[in-house]
Amino acid sequence: MTVRVPVLLVVEDEPGVLSLVRRLAETAGFEVIGCPSGQAACQQARARQTDAAFVDLKLPDTDGLELLRTLDGVVSGRRTVIMTGHATLATAVEAGKLGVRDYLRKPLDIRRVTELLRTLREEAAGSSELADSPEGRFGLTGSSRVIRDLFLRIERLAPYVQRALITGESGTGKELVARALHRLGPRQDQPFIVLDCPTLDARAGRPGAAWGARDGEPTLPPSLLAMADHGVLFLDEVGEMPLSVQAQLVQALSAGTPAVNRGAGPVDVFVFASTSRSLPDEIGAGRFRRDLYYSLSIAELSVPPLRARRGDIPALARRFAEECASRLGKPSRGLAPEGERFLEAQAWTSGNVRELRHVIERAVLLTDDEWLDAAVLGLAAPERHDASPAVVRPPDRGRPAPATHAAPTAYLSDVERAHIVRALDETGGNKKAAARLLGLSRRALYRRLERLDLSATIARRPSPGEGSSAASGEDHGNRNSADERL
Repeated sequence: MTVRVPVLLVVEDEPGVLSLVRRLAETAGFEVIGCPSGQAACQQARARQTDAAFVDLKLPDTDGLELLRTLDGVVSGRRTVIMTGHATLATAVEAGKLGVRDYLRKPLDIRRVTELLRTLREEAAGSSELADSPEGRFGLTGSSRVIRDLFLRIERLAPYVQRALITGESGTGKELVARALHRLGPRQDQPFIVLDCPTLDARAGRPGAAWGARDGEPTLPPSLLAMADHGVLFLDEVGEMPLSVQAQLVQALSAGTPAVNRGAGPVDVFVFASTSRSLPDEIGAGRFRRDLYYSLSIAELSVPPLRARRGDIPALARRFAEECASRLGKPSRGLAPEGERFLEAQAWTSGNVRELRHVIERAVLLTDDEWLDAAVLGLAAPERHDASPAVVRPPDRGRPAPATHAAPTAYLSDVERAHIVRALDETGGNKKAAARLLGLSRRALYRRLERLDLSATIARRPSPGEGSSAASGEDHGNRNSADERL
């Protein structure tokens, strides 16, 4: 079944309102068609299958309710929403007769719009064509072109592939792709066994370890092949597999079929592998076997880095925020518009989706606000160890990110400084406690204090009985004396 992103028709002649609904809807997982008039909306609705609609009551060429009557049969009334700055009882009653889902007053309530879009998205996903959403079908979130191309490639390969190599940077979701191949393949009801290849060297010499060893060298454990019999063996980070194990794996796969002879009889396994390394480079350096590479790369899938799919960041961040908030018992939360822009502007070079998840989880821990804004996300972002600023100007949607970093805005520096000062104030100047509250290491906090010119101005609060010199910070030039209790 081909995955189709649900389509939301937004009929609105005010650019600001159209932009707001578009941003929230794309975050919720919709493709948005924006129309400034009723005539344009009719053309688009008949040219494209439309799953839901947000319609302004007063349009340049027609009335919103009249437009919904025209679109009856094209868009379900229960998936339409009226927006208006001129609410009256009569129009609300008429909208109810047409089966309109909701009647929103302007200025729009962002939380209410977000909840409506989420409900509409779930209903659209329950239709016959969208019964399998990307999250449920592939375990991956996103609607960008590069991720849709990946979904299509998974669908085409899954029914037939017996060996596959999945490449991509660390944290991009390579194991999720392997699991999608398994879930959509002929062995979906059979075991999916993961071998973490970097651990082979570490475990080989350990007494009682699960992995075998011969003459101090790690070996491919026969029990592992038995567990994966008739299922899938996933070799995570195969580029770090020791050469001695590579040789055994080549021997096991040398027959050219998935059948492996282990003495007691054949073991039938599909083998999927992932790597964040360039295996051709590893072959050139003598660290990876050429024959194993060709055996595994019969089918090859490349998982795009997060910076190549920036349009998916709001949807990913919302998903992570909801999961974390639910786990911690906090209110459901989303991203403020400036929070979206902040995340889309980050480099995401070290951890990709995994790094984004960790940033969102730290941000949820740091605040009880309903929305995650740029200030708290800036505090949750990992400390950079180079001289480059962590923040870049947000790229235009649909365009590639700029290659160079732009200077951080003064506003973000100011709010970051204010958050740190507040944390220090709440902890009585105890930098260790403040660092814990901010989700930072103490060393990272000191670097931020120095960068924000706070290290020489923030003195710890005096305890009762201390003199005024401590309170005024006269002794703060000596870091050890100010931080003795750390």
